[in-house]
Amino acid sequence: MLLKVLLIVVVAVHESSSFTSSSSMQEVFVAWRERTKDDSPRCQSSSGATAQEVDGFWQRYEFPKTKSFQCYLTCLMKAFDFLSVGGNLEGEKLVEGVEKITNSASDYCMEKTRGITDECQKVSEYAFCVVHSTTAFHN
Repeated sequence: MLLKVLLIVVVAVHESSSFTSSSSMQEVFVAWRERTKDDSPRCQSSSGATAQEVDGFWQRYEFPKTKSFQCYLTCLMKAFDFLSVGGNLEGEKLVEGVEKITNSASDYCMEKTRGITDECQKVSEYAFCVVHSTTAFHN
């Protein structure tokens, strides 16, 4: 069960240079949706995320600002052990577990979310950053 998400989220990877392969964002999201199929229903139920929010994320790469959706992503991250016991994102595990994300992308997005204390918001903002940022990945 070593790496189920990222993320998903993150995970969710962008077609830009922030990722290390030529796979499209659509291909990445399809692959991660498959990887999270066992945990997604549990996470949706425990977080209260709606089917519309979850489908919007996986199909259109939307990131609703609702607490329930943010906690859905957090649940998925926890299922893949991408969060420490203290609730911090595990950068190395994310890079190793999400085949498309680079160290520079992860580092940039970790820095952008460093001051966020709410665990669910931090995970969601990190995932959004990784998926949507194009300026972060200048090596």
